[in-house]
Amino acid sequence: MGCPKCGQPVFLFNGYMTGIEFSRSKNGAETCTVNNKFLHSSYNPQNEAERFVNSVECTFFPKAVFINEPAMSYCIPFLRARFPGSKITAIRYSRAFDKWNDFFDDTLYFEPGKEQFFETQLFQKNGEDVLCASLFLSWTPSANAFPEHEKNIWKSIKNTLQKCNALIATKSCFSRRWIKNAVTFCMNVKKAASIVPFHSPVVIAASGPSIEGALPFLQKFRRKYILLCVSSALSILEKNNINPDFVLSTDGGWWAKVHLRPLEKNKIIPLALPPEAACQKNILHNSTIIPLDYSDGIESEILHIWTETCGISCLKAMRNGTVSGTAAELALSLTDGPVFACGLDLAENKGFQHAQPNMIETKASSTDTRILTTETRQAKSRFYSGSLHIYRDWFSAESRRLAERFFRLSNSFPYKNTLGNIQDADFSLFKEKVSRFSDADKKCLFSCEKHIQKKDIKSVQQKISSFIDRESRTERWLKTVFPTDVIMIEKTKDSAEKQKKKDELLRKNDEFSSELRKLIYG
Repeated sequence: MGCPKCGQPVFLFNGYMTGIEFSRSKNGAETCTVNNKFLHSSYNPQNEAERFVNSVECTFFPKAVFINEPAMSYCIPFLRARFPGSKITAIRYSRAFDKWNDFFDDTLYFEPGKEQFFETQLFQKNGEDVLCASLFLSWTPSANAFPEHEKNIWKSIKNTLQKCNALIATKSCFSRRWIKNAVTFCMNVKKAASIVPFHSPVVIAASGPSIEGALPFLQKFRRKYILLCVSSALSILEKNNINPDFVLSTDGGWWAKVHLRPLEKNKIIPLALPPEAACQKNILHNSTIIPLDYSDGIESEILHIWTETCGISCLKAMRNGTVSGTAAELALSLTDGPVFACGLDLAENKGFQHAQPNMIETKASSTDTRILTTETRQAKSRFYSGSLHIYRDWFSAESRRLAERFFRLSNSFPYKNTLGNIQDADFSLFKEKVSRFSDADKKCLFSCEKHIQKKDIKSVQQKISSFIDRESRTERWLKTVFPTDVIMIEKTKDSAEKQKKKDELLRKNDEFSSELRKLIYG
């Protein structure tokens, strides 16, 4: 857009139309101003850019360099000379400088009020591994000319880096556990099955307090729908004599095993699991397992060795931060009928945070005393939960796609939040939606049941062991298993210190590989 008076490029800044005026500096190079503030020197823009780059303090080798509104981009040759091999990205405040974008490896645009979009683009284009090893800069004249942009963009960068650090921390904490779980899965499952797509309605049972008022209605209409139970709600259904058609667990932590304890006695209920999920060996031995495949990561590759060797079919599943999200995607992929979620509160709650009985609560309550009371323990969970906020945001963000067939179901429960376009349904709507379905629609739900033979297990042992021998010292493996260590090595400049860290990393990796072989051969 051009200024109606002078025709120069303009954009809105602090609510005012601001012209960017181009002119010549004393040495003949082009320069420009915004509101009479120079974005480049009026004497020698090249020397100014060189001094800027030389003044940058950086104690590591950045994978990427991001510079906030470099304007006419005089700094780019000096950045490339100082940081060879680094991806250099311009973060623009205005389209007025688009003709200089080709000097950069990538360009992002930032606009106050659209911070979430910028953060999403920043993360999707680079990922946590790159961003956690990146250098972020502001072109000083632009920072002075656009103070509101400058303030807001650093908040967005901080938010994105916090997300990246959380992901790296999660991978550092759990990546080895996930791979161990995958090996344990492949060595211990004795009976596997898949699910045939169907037309019946599905009810997903989650463990929010709202499910308690819905239980009588779930019993009343039980023959009208397929019941998918997330693991945390299993004890609630068991207490009320409601058998799910199958259970879903996706978590790799110890608490997932606690939720699955009812399956140690009830061996009839099938269990859907991705290979990285934590599960007791005796449940893997005795229950019918429905393998779920995320089709990403080392765990999935180990799963594929097992399925191809044993002739087993997997269900495709979508990785999600919450098991309820994975359950929603899975249910919608299996049926062309409506899907209802009970207990999907996703909100902090006074008293118990989950419907009772809850296996984690039962375990935790065993250590309560008169000094460290149940009330004190529960009070901590009543405060704001960042995880619940993330889960609500996911359902809200996906609500336009989900809303046609996905409903949140309760007996008129007063929810504390909405989930975007997802409709909150009561049992009058539920009855209307399921009325045309009969119990006959639920027959032949499971297919391709397969009993694993001993000869198959021996072959799987050999193939997974060979896979570990082949892959365990590759860059991809090390980045997956020890992400924090790899980032620290990449950021280290001193050669001796770098080699010391590499040696320590390889030592830890060899120990981990030995642990995996013990799991393989028992």
